[in-house]
Amino acid sequence: MCIAYYSTASEDAGRRVLGLIKNSSPDTRIKILRTLVGLLGSLKNFPSPRIALFVVADDKELASVLSLKKYLQNSRVILILPDRSEATLRLSSALSPLLICFRDGDFSEVGVLLARLEREKRAKMEEGDPKRYWWTGELPSISSLYPIDAVARNRYPEELPLLA
Repeated sequence: MCIAYYSTASEDAGRRVLGLIKNSSPDTRIKILRTLVGLLGSLKNFPSPRIALFVVADDKELASVLSLKKYLQNSRVILILPDRSEATLRLSSALSPLLICFRDGDFSEVGVLLARLEREKRAKMEEGDPKRYWWTGELPSISSLYPIDAVARNRYPEELPLLA
């Protein structure tokens, strides 16, 4: 599984979330993004990540994240919000998040959800044609792109979409 993780600061909340990710699904590849410009560049250049996890600092930052909604259409969004105010919750609902947590919580729901998503992914891969999963729609990085010669050895080139 691949996660796009956005947080502007590495604080206690961010460290706890990263620890939960590591414990709940150790095979996860994560792309850590610290700026909205970096996030926008990643989302424009690559397919939507399977999971986009945002640790939001304030309502202004949440509004900026909302401006990226069209790039997150195929992603499952997890939000960690700064407060429980009605205005913040109303803003966040525009992203149709899979899960909303709050910074003052323990984030245990994030670990449970990620473990469940990992189990679902494995079940789908086991029941389906493995050729269909050569590319999982994850946010590419050097480590998550398959080398083209390895794909050719597996005799799937006719099924491969062109990557722009």
